[in-house]
Amino acid sequence: MLEDAKKMIAVRKREADILALLPDQRRPHLIAVPYEGDIAVPVPYVRWNDRGAIIVAANRDPSQDAHLKLRIPLKEIGLAGHAQYRMTELWPEGKTESVSEEELAGYTCTIKRDKTEGGGLRVLKIEPKP
Repeated sequence: MLEDAKKMIAVRKREADILALLPDQRRPHLIAVPYEGDIAVPVPYVRWNDRGAIIVAANRDPSQDAHLKLRIPLKEIGLAGHAQYRMTELWPEGKTESVSEEELAGYTCTIKRDKTEGGGLRVLKIEPKP
């Protein structure tokens, strides 16, 4: 658990440009992400700025993985209209892939069951590719 907390703090520091609340903002740019899932999970959310977005999805169930289909609201967050996006898995740390706007409209992912290494949470960063 301590190692997970250290990793989460490192992600927050590394992604401060999106996750930090700027002095001129009264509220963060934060909305729920529409989704479908095979088990009940907390509502995923997205936080963004004009250069990218971070999506957080959780699975509190310690007995089974959650399989979600996220409908990432690119238009609502001002990031629509790009041919390709770079998606980086921040938690658990993993791959970076190139995805299309169409793929993000129905992005599928698995969140490992809670109370396992790297489980309980999925954090994704999306950035338009130049």
